[in-house]
Amino acid sequence: MSADQIFERHRQVTEVLLPDILDLLEAYGVTNDFTAERQAAYTFARIDTGLLAPYAQRILALREKDAKLRGILLPAVGRLGVDPSPYLLPIGHEIERVRAACFAEIRWAPMLIPDLRDAVSANAHIQKPDISYESFGEAALKALARLGDAEFVRQYLAQRGDADAKRLAQRIDQELKRPRGRDSLCWN
Repeated sequence: MSADQIFERHRQVTEVLLPDILDLLEAYGVTNDFTAERQAAYTFARIDTGLLAPYAQRILALREKDAKLRGILLPAVGRLGVDPSPYLLPIGHEIERVRAACFAEIRWAPMLIPDLRDAVSANAHIQKPDISYESFGEAALKALARLGDAEFVRQYLAQRGDADAKRLAQRIDQELKRPRGRDSLCWN
């Protein structure tokens, strides 16, 4: 089992190691090497929000300190227990912000959904907006569904009616029915 799997799947281990991981990231940042602390940082968006909240200010400071960490930790900002809007909004046409919004706690949905809808609507003005696998359009629609705006997503996809729309509607419905489905929508 890799370091990121251990960190993500074992709450007790994460609880003990999180301060040490943050100490290492503060001291050394990240290099091009795929170290255990770098692997752990990638999992922050998927670990229990209760474990992250006490370290919110340290994690946000790390984002400001290191350009590489800024991107690695962006998906975690909506899970730190602090208002993520300064970091995620406006979403515009930035897929990294859309993916980070997807990981955010549901309590932030009222502030994130309008920007996500705007992004989908702006994308819809293109002749045939791209909603293929790993596209901006697909990521925005999945984020909306995960944050509780599934009906908007269903209506949007039904209006399109093409093969990509049918595939995405089916995938979203399947994922929403699974126990961890809401979170898995964010994992491509």
